[in-house]
Amino acid sequence: MQKLRYYEIDVLRGLGILAIILIHVSAYFLKDPLAKFVWDYSQFTVQTFVFVSGYLFFLKNPLENRKTFWSYLKKRARRLLIPYWSFLVFYFAIIAVFSLGTLTPEFFIRWLTLTTTGNELNWFVVLFLQFVILLPLLSYWAKNRKWLFYLYSLFALSSSLLLLGYNIPLNYKLTMWLPWSLILIVSWYTARYEKRRWFYPVAIVGSFFIFFVLRYRLQILDHSLSFYDNKYPPNLYFLSYGIWVTLLLLWLSGRGVFSAKWFQKSITFLGVHSYSIFFVHFLIIFLLASLLNLGSYPWWQIFFLVLGLTLAVQVVLNAGRRFISSRY
Repeated sequence: MQKLRYYEIDVLRGLGILAIILIHVSAYFLKDPLAKFVWDYSQFTVQTFVFVSGYLFFLKNPLENRKTFWSYLKKRARRLLIPYWSFLVFYFAIIAVFSLGTLTPEFFIRWLTLTTTGNELNWFVVLFLQFVILLPLLSYWAKNRKWLFYLYSLFALSSSLLLLGYNIPLNYKLTMWLPWSLILIVSWYTARYEKRRWFYPVAIVGSFFIFFVLRYRLQILDHSLSFYDNKYPPNLYFLSYGIWVTLLLLWLSGRGVFSAKWFQKSITFLGVHSYSIFFVHFLIIFLLASLLNLGSYPWWQIFFLVLGLTLAVQVVLNAGRRFISSRY
């Protein structure tokens, strides 16, 4: 088995969660040109997390038989759902304090069961639950039914091209797995071919070229170039941007660009706890937005405030887990 590159993956996760916090903070300050620039060009983050999920799965290849398959499903579902439901306890509590009328039975049930109909943050959880099923299928097809793997890859690519000019008239959460799975296909090729000297130059330059051509094409058609406007559902313009940024970061990490000692400890902390930090930072932003007029402060001050509070809460959570583990 290929040696897993944990630090390089933590770099991707750590930078990804920093970018997510930047996106969610700067979204309150889009009248500020710099904040809007940061908000738009940080939109590589979900592509990065999807890539990491697929990359690690294809490197580890954890499924050997039916027993390990069911064990994998239960383990992944618990890791995705328990933090999400824990987050909901605090999310509902904040709503109950500041906007009790919003907390209707339908609102409660939809958030609890991941059936909200918009692009609320729980779409991220839904996507990764869909991938819990899809990743084993792709792995099996790649090994035993290559024609199915290549056919599926073609469908994923075609859907992302179709979405450049056409929106599928179906619930976004029911269809998003198909274009998003193009990132999983890229992660499979990366896990398989990254040791070849030609892979990263070809993959990075190729994905950037696709992004550049599509950006030029959309500009001619007077289509929005905002990555956010091309995200729900994701088209190839949006996906190709995230692909080349993610591959570039992974390549740079493998060459020691992020190896400074002062950087390693902090980025590893962010990477290891990225999923928990995702929920914690959202709660903090939601709470601050309920208490303060965020627009009256410089956006970068709010970013560092949110980041600092998020890290502090995460440290406390980690200490609590260690205490419970030592008792039981």
